[in-house]
Amino acid sequence: MRKMFQLALCVGGIASVPATAHVGYTGRNFGTFDDSYAILTLSNQAVSGNYGWIDGTDTDFGDAHKTLAYRFTLLNPTDVTLSFESQAFTSPTLGAPP
Repeated sequence: MRKMFQLALCVGGIASVPATAHVGYTGRNFGTFDDSYAILTLSNQAVSGNYGWIDGTDTDFGDAHKTLAYRFTLLNPTDVTLSFESQAFTSPTLGAPP
């Protein structure tokens, strides 16, 4: 009975702890919006590898430490449309290939 009570206390203690995360929004905070029409574009956001926000949220997920978090606050109920685009980079040709 005593072990069962200890187990119940342990499970209860674990279940009552709130979830926390270490997420930074530096440079990616869209700000606060009311219900008026507004458009905001955030560009020049990049990651240092072949991963990013889209890769972190698709069906096979990704490393949450390598995805970028975005933030905005709505003051009133409203419709929001988010769109994301990839940026194609091309490297300059430096002479003939070997």
